[in-house]
Amino acid sequence: MSLKAIQFSQERTSRGGVIISYRDLDKDFGKIGLFTGNPILSEIACKVSSNSQFISLGKKVYSQVTYKFTELMHNEHPNIKKESLLSKGNEYLLASNVFNKLQNIVFFETRPDDGDEYVRIYGIANYSRKYM
Repeated sequence: MSLKAIQFSQERTSRGGVIISYRDLDKDFGKIGLFTGNPILSEIACKVSSNSQFISLGKKVYSQVTYKFTELMHNEHPNIKKESLLSKGNEYLLASNVFNKLQNIVFFETRPDDGDEYVRIYGIANYSRKYM
């Protein structure tokens, strides 16, 4: 990479800041990696990430857009769109409130005995964590 972060300045009242960078197409500065405006945090992050047992949270935690509803689900349950059970524009998003909104439509507390295959998802329903 031909870009290097040299200095970062942030006002206490601002959510942003100003970064001074240096670009040289003839040099490779390597990756910037994790950048913090605080030298103490940078030192801590370096120590933690260099530990041989370090596992990034990115390998353990997934965003809500990792899993989505499929067109098949919507085709098999057209009432979900008709009754606007999911937020407009987010009909495919597996958000935290879907257990409550789609309970006994898509998510069931006990596995239906209908010969179909089911998976269990761990999430929140009625303010408590459970498998559905």
